This record gives sequence, C-alpha cells and structure tokens, in this order.
Amino acid sequence: MAVTAWTLPAVSGAVGTGNSWNDHTLIKVKNDVGCEAVVDATSTTYLISQGYGWTSLIPAGASILGIEVRIRHQGTGASVKDSVIKLQTNGTLRGDSKASGTAWANGSWEDITYGGAADLWGNAATDLYAWIMGGATFGAAVRARWDAVGAGAALVDSHEMRVYYAPPAHYHRGQQQ
Repeated sequence: MAVTAWTLPAVSGAVGTGNSWNDHTLIKVKNDVGCEAVVDATSTTYLISQGYGWTSLIPAGASILGIEVRIRHQGTGASVKDSVIKLQTNGTLRGDSKASGTAWANGSWEDITYGGAADLWGNAATDLYAWIMGGATFGAAVRARWDAVGAGAALVDSHEMRVYYAPPAHYHRGQQQ
C-alpha cells in the first residue's frame, strides 16, 4: 500500500442553499485564517474543495484503497456540528457522509480526520479511480449546522486530503515499466 502526502486543494467553492461562507478561497492554505458562515436554524452551503493534482501523485492503473479528508475547523459556541462531510465531483455529492455530529471546538482550531486507509466512503473503487484521475473536479464537501436555539459561526481553515492506493504490478520504485 502507498499513500499520498496530505495535500491542499487548488480550487474551492460553495454550492447549494443555506448560509453562505464569506471567503471560500481561504481553505486552500492552512494558516489559521478561516472562512466563516453563520449557522442557525439553516445549515451552511456546501464548502467544496477540488484540484488536488492527483494525476501527478498516483500512478496510472493504481487501485484506490481509501481516502482521508482532514478538516481544520472551529465554532463559536458549543453547538456547531458537522451536517454533511462527503466526497464530491464538480459539486455533485458522492457516497456516504462522514459527519460525526460531534460539536466543533469552541474558539480554537482543531484538525478532524474523516475516512481512512480502507474507507471508500460508500463508493466503488473503480468510480473513485475515475473521479480522482479524471481531472481537477474531485474533492470534498463540508456543510455545518447549529444544534441549539440562537446562532453561532462555523469557521473552516483548510481541507486536506490524501489517498491510499495499491500501485499497479508494473510500477517499481516510482517508475512505471
């Protein structure tokens, strides 16, 4: 098994209905300066990341074994929670949600990892391979919610992703043969 390094996206966006994120481009750099959205009775829009450059990191013909997404986030108050954490291609949500329902840290940044080395997020490995190797539109989608009366803020600093894969049989020491 091989694994890519944790990688930040080149592209970000926000899609869907809900409370808007103020500057989604901030998730492309891990620097504790996050984008923000109000959370209340209405969930946020989907904050999406894509453009991870996988085609230069994963050899052609590899078998995808698992995907991890690491989100650096925080909330104001103790009632900001995951609503949806999914993989996406060009804004279309794919597979199972990994939302935990656990409250985000109140006022301090935390890195939470979703998925794992053998977790395909409810997708077929062949579909994941096609989406990952098919270009810059594969990534993650995060939606936050407020789980109390009133309102607060959800802040996301970064989306990072890494892919676990088995190199093809003809792949040796970083070179295809």
